[in-house]
Amino acid sequence: MNSVLGSKIESSQSVKVWALFILFSLFLASLLVVPDIAKVFAVLLLVFGIAESVRFTKAGFKHGLYAPERYLVCAFAGFSLVSIVSFIYWPYTKAAHYHFEDYLVFILVIPLFLVMRQVKFSLSHLIVVLAVVAISLGCLSLFQYWHMKTQGGFVFTSGSPMAQFWLRPSGGVNPMRYAAISLIFMGFAINAAVFVRNKAVALKCLLALAVVGSAVACMLTQVRGSWLALMAILCIYIFMLLYMGHKKLLLGFLVVCVVGVGVVSQLSQVQQRLDRTEQSLQRYLEGDSHTSLGARLDMFKAAWILIQERPIFGHGLNSYSEKATEIRLATPGMNREVGMWNNPHNEILQVMVEKGVIGLATFIAIFVSCSYLFISAYRNNLANNAVAYFAFGGLIILVVYFMAGLSVALFEHNVFNQFFTIVISVFAGQVYAHRDLKSEV
Repeated sequence: MNSVLGSKIESSQSVKVWALFILFSLFLASLLVVPDIAKVFAVLLLVFGIAESVRFTKAGFKHGLYAPERYLVCAFAGFSLVSIVSFIYWPYTKAAHYHFEDYLVFILVIPLFLVMRQVKFSLSHLIVVLAVVAISLGCLSLFQYWHMKTQGGFVFTSGSPMAQFWLRPSGGVNPMRYAAISLIFMGFAINAAVFVRNKAVALKCLLALAVVGSAVACMLTQVRGSWLALMAILCIYIFMLLYMGHKKLLLGFLVVCVVGVGVVSQLSQVQQRLDRTEQSLQRYLEGDSHTSLGARLDMFKAAWILIQERPIFGHGLNSYSEKATEIRLATPGMNREVGMWNNPHNEILQVMVEKGVIGLATFIAIFVSCSYLFISAYRNNLANNAVAYFAFGGLIILVVYFMAGLSVALFEHNVFNQFFTIVISVFAGQVYAHRDLKSEV
């Protein structure tokens, strides 16, 4: 009787694991290509998490969270709570309502994370899925670029005007989001190359193609913020390989980095982008802000003025556009794009404009708590390659998002929000699921 009951429970658990794994894989595969469909998979994942959490609660389930996990849960709850208070406190607007819905996604991290602690994904299966997605992004980018060059039009952009930038492939989303997330997929492939032992030749080839494909996807967007994030990622891997004592692997990695950066820096698109950046900075210093870089710097200037007006509680959700427009109209020579967008193209400034220093504290808490969880997991499970893979994967997400957030408002866009909340939930949960039984996370 017990064996039959145990078999049924095991079978039910297996079905749940595969259901979550398939939903997660479909979400990743569609996110940058058909984001509207990816949203459906994201909702299903979050609903699954809520339903499972309710079932656990009714059954008297004890989660037994470790300290780093409690910090993560509190950080996401705090970020959501401050957003709720800000939304309720300030006068209602439809734009603020939409932005409030973006922020509500963060509270749903908690139930999904709790479920992901209870299931164990196959690391090899996940690595293959992530590698295939990375390769697909590279192929899509090359096809979009070829189509623009030869056919003179856009293809596979989901009809989104924000994805249609000439000779800058970006799937069906904005180039900034496409570049950042493609770069993260490159980090996932490098993680697998470093931490997975005794790989088959086929898997090594797949990972090599994944690194190349995701790098191509990132570079063709010509997003400068992602280039900075790439440099930060390379520094992290160099430090990691030094820490792990892999001298031969470190030497090979340095050679690949030098050759890769050297080749990419000679591409005409990269050279032109760097030249335009230098010219724009020079023009801005001379008083001319009518360039792409000048627009961003003027957006930063307007945001800083607003922060000084209400430094503690901010001006409320989605308040930047209207108030920055007022500043632009009162400031001769300021770039006409100031106030045109809902954000100042910087996540830190955006949070402070909307929710003040209190909002900034909750934003920083998310990054600090996640970093603490992943670093603690790695240090407490040094011989566990699966934990190392998920821990460094989580850190790569945090680094890329932080660097990208210097030139774009991260958490105002569905694609950025969905990817961050869902993948962080999965990786943080899998760190616990794959941990060594005698260790503490």
